Amino acid sequence: MARSVPAQAAMIAPRQAPPAAATSTMGPEAELPIRLGVALLQYGSSVAGALEAMQAMARRLGVPLTLLPGAAQIVVVLGAPGGHVRVVPVPPARMSLAQLRRLHEYAERLLQSAGTIDAQRALDELETVCATAPTPGRPWSALFAGLLCAAMAGIFGGGWPEVLAGGVGGLVAFLAMGALLPAVRGSETGRFLATVLVVLVVGALPLVMGPVDLSRALLPAVFPLLPSLGIYQFTQEIARSQYAVGSQRLVEVGTALLAIVSGVVVGASLIRLLSVIPVAAPAEPLPAWGLLAAVAGLLVGFWALLGGTRQDFAWMAGSLLFGLLAHGVAGGLPGPLLGTFVAVLAVALVSCLLAPRLGLPARALMLPGILATLPVQTALRIMLGMISNNTLDEAPGLFEALLVLGVVAAAVITAETVVREQPGPRPADGLGAAHGDR
Repeated sequence: MARSVPAQAAMIAPRQAPPAAATSTMGPEAELPIRLGVALLQYGSSVAGALEAMQAMARRLGVPLTLLPGAAQIVVVLGAPGGHVRVVPVPPARMSLAQLRRLHEYAERLLQSAGTIDAQRALDELETVCATAPTPGRPWSALFAGLLCAAMAGIFGGGWPEVLAGGVGGLVAFLAMGALLPAVRGSETGRFLATVLVVLVVGALPLVMGPVDLSRALLPAVFPLLPSLGIYQFTQEIARSQYAVGSQRLVEVGTALLAIVSGVVVGASLIRLLSVIPVAAPAEPLPAWGLLAAVAGLLVGFWALLGGTRQDFAWMAGSLLFGLLAHGVAGGLPGPLLGTFVAVLAVALVSCLLAPRLGLPARALMLPGILATLPVQTALRIMLGMISNNTLDEAPGLFEALLVLGVVAAAVITAETVVREQPGPRPADGLGAAHGDR
């Protein structure tokens, strides 16, 4: 759905002239909660998390706001029903955990301050906070994407050929979505074309490198194309009982996954017709030191692509390592879904308990750990089936992969319910729920 760029700019940049109706009707006290919510959405917060922050800030300022959420826009009603109505478009998001942390600290400082808040001064400070965000599209981001995908190939059981192929594929995927296909960037057509390109490149590498286990190379290679932010937001919307918005997210995620699956099947069919795919040899796992290097590469890649600063590396790395540990321990349970539930539950519980003590949003803290708990073997089996052009045989596996989303949401809901019933401050995105929005 088309989004209004001028409308976003008017809400994010206080020094730009907003629409005349907003200027004449909404003062800085009403603008502050709206712009805070837009900033949170812009850097990856769920709609439910942004709503909680907007409601908490509006109550602190004494402004009566009624919020009607949606996946593409939020309707804001100022005053009693029938008052001034403003439609706030949900901006295209790019995940930046570091920026979410800065916004969290800014909002908490205002919410906990004594006396009356100077709304105009707070708006100027919010503009400064948003201006400190890392510039998107930095050239070396593609290198970090390649490093991340190469590390994932090693952790998934691949050897050095799979690590190299996964890294090259991840680099191509990042560039295809961000630079080579600017006309269709963000659309499912762009995702489909980028997936076909990645499959063709990775499928042709065995001609140069020799036999490669393509299932272990292609799975990490397409990772930059996955709707990771949408999956994360879906779990958060469902966890906060925003079922309508969550359902819209699920449709968006399902459409994106369908584009990727179609791209893999089409790409594999093309290289099979060209007789490019040789007989794949079983991967030889990395030695112990190589596996440690892959874990280090995974940490650095996640940290860079999630917009972290040097101060954020420690907690992002801790969350990711704990997720890997939980995944390893829960992996012995019968069935990947049960193992995923237990692993995500452990990550969510620890994140909810530690977040208030670390001064971090709980859902930001748990994100790297949750990514590390997803069932890899199921994904490898599905990828191998698609490469073999045997997707109908993998239909149960595809359904199981969709069930993983529900399992993750259920684990997060369970953890937050358990922690919320305990005495003390209640964690959320560090904003609304800690101030009585639940």
